[in-house]
Amino acid sequence: MIRIFTLVDNSRILENIFKRLLRESVGSDLAALTRRRNGGCLAVLYDANVLRGAFGGEQWESLPTSDLIQEDISASGAVRAYVKIVPPADDCNGAWMIGEMWGRGYGEILVNIAFALSPGGAPLIMDRQIASPGAKSRWRIATRGLKGTPLPPDCTTYHDAPGEEYLNASYESTGNPGELAAMEQLHRAAMDEISEVTNLPPKVIENALMDVAYENFDSSLSDQ
Repeated sequence: MIRIFTLVDNSRILENIFKRLLRESVGSDLAALTRRRNGGCLAVLYDANVLRGAFGGEQWESLPTSDLIQEDISASGAVRAYVKIVPPADDCNGAWMIGEMWGRGYGEILVNIAFALSPGGAPLIMDRQIASPGAKSRWRIATRGLKGTPLPPDCTTYHDAPGEEYLNASYESTGNPGELAAMEQLHRAAMDEISEVTNLPPKVIENALMDVAYENFDSSLSDQ
């Protein structure tokens, strides 16, 4: 029997090993695309392995339309959850507000990521105007045991609703920045890999991911 050996670039082997170890350290293929701006910070959680499969290893000779990319990502089901925090209109103990959140089964991790995104470790409040019953429940569970500071009555989200006193407080938490950092690193690795295979710029893929996430969030509001 003749054995044929193929020389492979050691750097590529090391890169693949690194990506595998990174996925194992995160505990899943859940990656996080994040954006941090003065007007708001957001995170889109997606399954990096499913997203790779959505493109099927196809190399694009010309850039497809953004709608086509968005449709492929949406159909794959890769996008799993989304959260956005914004500075409220009024001074609410210096807190930032969870203004948008979507993702069935990801409530606890979304709240932890929101705390990790909060600029300077600022406390958080929940926007009761957009909060579904499920989001309120997840917020109540996630903030148990956290230090809460009562909101002033003129705060944006203050409302004297029986049984919802927990929404009338800002909460402080260290979050888990290490968990978010690992998912962000997995995102960068996924973008590099998909871009290399498909010739699609990472920014184009990221824009489509954010569009799909917001579309899912918007649909969840209409379902309430």
